[in-house]
This record gives sequence, structure tokens and C-alpha cells, in this order.
Amino acid sequence: MIKRGIRILLVCDADDNIIGLLTSRDIAGDKPHRILAKAGGVREDLRVSDVMTLRPKLELLSMEDIQRARVGDLIATLRQVDRQHALVPDRDPETGKSAVRGIFSPSQISLRLGLNIDPSRQATLYADFENAGGTL
Repeated sequence: MIKRGIRILLVCDADDNIIGLLTSRDIAGDKPHRILAKAGGVREDLRVSDVMTLRPKLELLSMEDIQRARVGDLIATLRQVDRQHALVPDRDPETGKSAVRGIFSPSQISLRLGLNIDPSRQATLYADFENAGGTL
């Protein structure tokens, strides 16, 4: 992940169904330390399934909500649920199978809009942080 500059991976089962998400935060944060402190072992023994976020705990945003949302709304939602990523699921019109239409993250929003998104501040509306010089 570091070598490729990737911060998020979708974890799929043998049938390509998404069963979870693995982020750089899951790997480099305190989660591995908590797991090892509780269960014992060494870092090399950890598996993806030990540290990934399981599908039921993922933040999912509906396409309808995204179409009405403002940037500040998105950032506020991610902060409120303490997540670095939110998935936007959709259905493939041909197969009817569930698929991921998009993934949002504050770091990508920050990068694309040239903003400095401060994780300690509560998000406001786009107009509010635009007036504040682009810091959210």
C-alpha cells in the first residue's frame, strides 16, 4: 500500500462480494496494538481479517443523498462517524448486482479542492470554509 500510495483496499470474498475495507489507518493506527495486547502474538501474525473494517460497520452513503449533499455535509458525516472513508453503493443495471459507485475520503476531497481539512474542527458548509480561506 505504501509503495503504490494506496490508503484503502476493498476486501472481497471468492465471489467478488465486498466483505470489508482495509485502510492505512487500520494497519498503522492503534488497532493492531490493541488486538495484539488482547490476544497476544506479534505483528507479523496479524491477518487482514483481524484489522479490516467489516462490511456491516462501513459507512455507506446513498447515491440520492450524495446528489443533494454539499462538501461540508460529506466531511461532517465522516467526522461524526469517525471514519476516513465512505462508500457509495449502487446496483449494476444489467446484472442487478451490488457494486461500489464511489468512495469518499477527507484526504481526497482536500487534495482535489486544494483545502486543508483540519480533523479537529467540525465541518461546516462549503461557503463557510471558502470564506475562511479554504480551511475546514
